[in-house]
Amino acid sequence: MSQDTLPRTTKRRSLGTWLTYAAIIVAVVLGVAGNISRGVALSLGRPPINLGTEPLPGLPLERLPILLQAELREGATATVADSDLILRLLNIVPLFLEALTVVIAAWLLLRVLGRVAAREAFTTTVIRRWRALTATLLAGGLLTGLTNTAAFLYLNWNLGLLGMDRGLDREERVAFLGGDYMAMGVDVPHWPIPVIIAGLVSLALTAAFRKGAQLERDVDGVI
Repeated sequence: MSQDTLPRTTKRRSLGTWLTYAAIIVAVVLGVAGNISRGVALSLGRPPINLGTEPLPGLPLERLPILLQAELREGATATVADSDLILRLLNIVPLFLEALTVVIAAWLLLRVLGRVAAREAFTTTVIRRWRALTATLLAGGLLTGLTNTAAFLYLNWNLGLLGMDRGLDREERVAFLGGDYMAMGVDVPHWPIPVIIAGLVSLALTAAFRKGAQLERDVDGVI
């Protein structure tokens, strides 16, 4: 390779690296923004931004991620802020947890890519960051799924669905839901499968990079 070609190759490599960084950051921002906005809205019980002069109405109960439908009886009024605190927390926490998992994982991935771009792909630091990335994705994904499953079981236990019945009477059910609802539709628990799959891919890459690091050490020893 000529000396004139080297700068152009280095420049293209640098541009490609920065484009990769930008793509990852944009994807993370777009993916996380929805979870954060939903989590904040459910925490407040209303939309977080008010561009008008009148107070915003409270969010309906069906905005909880675990619900598909929540239809009030005629004449009844209620919002998500009136419902059971534990039920709300079990629906809100997974939104922030998944967002946090993605942000930390993206930060670790960017640091790994930085070392790879610097031709230090098989260093101890890179292997350690791959392991941290794997742990973040798998732990965050599993914990998010388990919390969503807890929300599903807690709701069904209190409503007496799926053979689970806490034994609440009508007034206690109204107090639990925060209103008199005549129809409820419960969704299945949400498990962040893409996050968990990314964790498994990271686990495989960690093993591959560890093998590469060992091979590099063996070659250095032979030389």
